[in-house]
Amino acid sequence: MTVDQTRSTRMSLQASRLTTQLPILRDRGVNLREILSVLKRRRAIFLVVTSIVLFSVIAYLFIARPTFTATAQILLDQQQRIADDVPREQLPSETVSAIVESQVQTVASHEIVRRLIASEHLTSDPEFASRGLVLQILHSALGMIGTAAYEEEDPEARVHQNVRNAISARRLDKTFVLEISFESHDRQKSARLANATARAFIADQVEAKVAANRRLAASYEARLPELRGELQRAEQAIETYKFQHSTVVPSGGPATLGGNEALVGLRELEREAETSRALYVSQLARSRKAFEQANFYVADARFISPAIPPARRSWPPTGVLLVAGLFGGMSVAAGVALLRDHLDTRLFTKEQTESETEFPVLADIPEARPNSPDIARCNQGAFLRILDSVREHSERKGTRIILLTSSELGEGKSTIAINLAMIADKLGDSVLLVDSPFATAATSVAGEHIWFVDSPFIVRAALLPSSAGIKATSQNGEAAHRQAAHHPLVLQGDSARRTSLRDQIEFLLNSSTRKFDLIILERSAANDDCVLRDMSHIAHSIIIVAKAGQTRVGDIASISETLGLGRKRIAGVVLNRTRRKSRLLP
Repeated sequence: MTVDQTRSTRMSLQASRLTTQLPILRDRGVNLREILSVLKRRRAIFLVVTSIVLFSVIAYLFIARPTFTATAQILLDQQQRIADDVPREQLPSETVSAIVESQVQTVASHEIVRRLIASEHLTSDPEFASRGLVLQILHSALGMIGTAAYEEEDPEARVHQNVRNAISARRLDKTFVLEISFESHDRQKSARLANATARAFIADQVEAKVAANRRLAASYEARLPELRGELQRAEQAIETYKFQHSTVVPSGGPATLGGNEALVGLRELEREAETSRALYVSQLARSRKAFEQANFYVADARFISPAIPPARRSWPPTGVLLVAGLFGGMSVAAGVALLRDHLDTRLFTKEQTESETEFPVLADIPEARPNSPDIARCNQGAFLRILDSVREHSERKGTRIILLTSSELGEGKSTIAINLAMIADKLGDSVLLVDSPFATAATSVAGEHIWFVDSPFIVRAALLPSSAGIKATSQNGEAAHRQAAHHPLVLQGDSARRTSLRDQIEFLLNSSTRKFDLIILERSAANDDCVLRDMSHIAHSIIIVAKAGQTRVGDIASISETLGLGRKRIAGVVLNRTRRKSRLLP
């Protein structure tokens, strides 16, 4: 292999490894079954986070001070609230609604809150004079670091803000009824302050109207001298005009004017004088009416339902918070579980393995459950699929060599190997297991054409007993062990001089008196990489065994890099969910 080819191969392997370690770049879509699988897999996190949120809500329900809300209803007299010069029927409904909504916004105004504080002496009330719990903690923290952000806070401003936050008002549907509510930790106080707020609102409206009428009357009164002077000047102009254009007849006779032009001028002066007189009279009437309204004004709002002490607290709502805490905790827990699973590079499911490793999953071996009638059938189907995939991958006639490898020891290579051997034995194939730990415990496996051999130095092979012998093993171990006699493998030469695993396997195949249909090699990447690489060169198909919940994406990429050019022979991944001591023998 040239240097350029080696460098190109190394770069492609590094790029493939980087791609497999970045699953976030792949759009796998939303799969409800996969989400439920993740939640089941991360059920510990899900239950812990949900419990924490739910217990926090329960703790809050115990330590939170109850809040009571009392509500008073008042009715606005719409006829008096509208301008006096405009009849109610002539106003559009949008204008009337805007006027009522504006009254709602004035309930918590500065002037009404000031009146309420002064009338009920709330400045010294601890409920409104003290800071909230959050502000107290923040103030203490700022004091510890030397920042006095709240030292100059005005106590009156704090009381004003707390009282204002406790007041709320709303319009009842599209009527002229206003609901004024007040929140307090004491039910009696909430009703008293709700009524006091309504009275302060009515008093403020009365004073505002009286002040407006007084200002209006003063403006009318201020203009009366001007209108009176205009009227006097108009009347004086008439008299002067008559004197200049007529002859005065003694004994009270009528004056005679000379000419039509003089008569027209007199009529114009009389009309101007009449206009000035009408303005003066109207202004005088408005001024008197304004003064009367300022001195005898009736409130345009009245109580229709005074506030009474509430029977139940308005906060905290126990049922609502418990339901919200449960579903909120479940939502947060699901998010944490999905995030934790997304950041976890371990392999759990078939879809995840195929997406993040780019290798097909040949079989997903389920966890063995005792006393289950479907164990044998399910396992046989899984291992048959593995053998079929190997046949399709190698497309080789005659002896097929399979390499089973994994990143660490104890991930199930031997379990997969012995089960493949048992399935192949039932199909009539002669199987050779190389470097299998079952070679020292042959009596635990049933098979008529299964041979074991250790590597890298081939010493002997054991012909295993039949399934009847294994059944006897479970009943009488020693007798069955004597039935499992070990027979040396007949070789045509001295195998001790063979140090290369490839040479040993080829020597075994060429020199043995027994011909094999299937040779299964197993080697962990945690062992000698040279031996694993040699095995990959002679294997027709390579199967990576991944332990569900243990093997990581980077481990698969590391195996692929270790195999080198043998990576092209990888048939796929077997996802093993069995426990460490389980063999799943069908």
